[in-house]
Amino acid sequence: MARLGRPPKQVNWDFFEKLCRIQCTEREMCEVLNLTDKSLHRRVREHYKETYAVVFARKRVGGLISLRRILWHRAEFDKSGDIAKLLAKNYLGMADVQKIDYTDKKGIQELTDEELAAIIEGRRSSQGTADPAQGA
Repeated sequence: MARLGRPPKQVNWDFFEKLCRIQCTEREMCEVLNLTDKSLHRRVREHYKETYAVVFARKRVGGLISLRRILWHRAEFDKSGDIAKLLAKNYLGMADVQKIDYTDKKGIQELTDEELAAIIEGRRSSQGTADPAQGA
């Protein structure tokens, strides 16, 4: 039985896997491979016998490993220690902490009606919104 419709576009699967390794988005892959998202999903399922999400997750790991290897290598030779600090934050759960002091600020519940109205008026005038009570 003859198949109707246009013949399927050829996909360079090695190129597809390289796009996965460099973490290309689905949209970027579709653009580069000249396919719609629907066609990409269908062709991946036909070729790999798995869904696009499963294939992408498996194929992207090689790129993540390469990136980690490069980053780790650079951290060993980084004189400033910036890359090592970045890795330490990631692997050791460290984080920058920003301390904000609110002791001199009043909470919204503590404002008088006049203070609250002044704040609202200040925002209106800085946004260029005319006060409807003043007329045109």
